Amino acid sequence: MHFEEFEKASMQELKREAKSCFGRYKDVNTGGLDKPALLLEAQFYMNEMERRHDSWIALRDLLLEIVVILLIGWEIWMSYRGERLQTKDFDAESVVFQNLENSSAATAATLTSLRGTTEAMSGAVQKELELFYDLELTVVYEEGQKKITIENHGRTNVAVWGMHFGTAGNAAYFTEGTIVSAGGGYQNSIQELYDQVMKSAPKGSTTIIPFFVFVKNDKGQKFTIRGDVVTIWHGNALSFNVQTTHINTGWSMK
Repeated sequence: MHFEEFEKASMQELKREAKSCFGRYKDVNTGGLDKPALLLEAQFYMNEMERRHDSWIALRDLLLEIVVILLIGWEIWMSYRGERLQTKDFDAESVVFQNLENSSAATAATLTSLRGTTEAMSGAVQKELELFYDLELTVVYEEGQKKITIENHGRTNVAVWGMHFGTAGNAAYFTEGTIVSAGGGYQNSIQELYDQVMKSAPKGSTTIIPFFVFVKNDKGQKFTIRGDVVTIWHGNALSFNVQTTHINTGWSMK
């Protein structure tokens, strides 16, 4: 899409372009070097959709506030005129102004109804945009390396901000987040946990250790990946089986 086409493109056209990028990203014939460019292009279209949506909401609210202020001013003026008309007994003119006041009240009611409709429409658009930021994360244990890999199968980047095993102690956060691009992965060594279990867990037993991974999506919203590390003994060899149970909003170990 050229600059002129992008500038004149409608929301539907931008959405279609973003979906096209994701479709080509999932295509098995797309080369690995082309995939990051496709994701950046899709994110570019999504950011423009969100910017236009926010601009429309701001303009709509401003116009509605101006109209309401004008209606309030008109009603104050009508009230003042009504009092003068009553003192002068201009019955015919009073009826005209009363009708105008009723009309302004009806207009205000219509604007209130219109605002409710536009808010419902904007809510639907916002929900559709949120789908692009849904988390699709998988936690995998790498047996040979004694590492946990967090795989990002979503459409946008995520940032890993911490990881904690067990329920004791405070949540372990990183000083800064590590970006995991869409289709990419993040690895973290759990050699220390492995050594600890080797020393403390009786052979042949099974232990379930809860884990928590603290992440942010591309909009900066916080989520906690909750799961369990299940220890399994095969004779004298120890193995881990990692199971993701759910993803919660916010950062919490509850």
